[in-house]
Amino acid sequence: METGQNPYTPPSANLTNHGAYGASTELGVTARVVDLLARTKGWVRLIGVLSFIGAAFIIFAALGVLMVMSKAGGMVVPIALMYGVMSAFYIYAGVKLNGYANAIGRLIFSGKTFDLEQALDQQRAFWKFAGIIALISIIFMVLAVLGGAFTASRTIPMRGF
Repeated sequence: METGQNPYTPPSANLTNHGAYGASTELGVTARVVDLLARTKGWVRLIGVLSFIGAAFIIFAALGVLMVMSKAGGMVVPIALMYGVMSAFYIYAGVKLNGYANAIGRLIFSGKTFDLEQALDQQRAFWKFAGIIALISIIFMVLAVLGGAFTASRTIPMRGF
């Protein structure tokens, strides 16, 4: 008799292997994971709400620039548009952070892996956005320094030492 699998048994699948990273085989999330995320929920919500408040202040600043400086002409509209773009960045960050806080709230009540995954996905999206903004900011800073150095070298006469 062979020692292999019986050909008359129904097929089965190993439902406890959740991937190559050694994920938990539990159906729920541990109480410690829920507690750790629950302790961050209030802080995440605070920063999310402050992002919306910051966006509102930036929009008010843009309107102020348009009203006060419209008589001066020149770069008023591009500056106001730049403020509008900045406020959109703050709004997007606020949406992602509040989505993260909401997902943590759902996780606290359900304890299900799906809600943990949703919370972590919201967090991932926020940090991806923050990283992209940081890289763009660094590029703009380097360009500003190079532009300032170039402008200074063209306008300031260099005298012999």
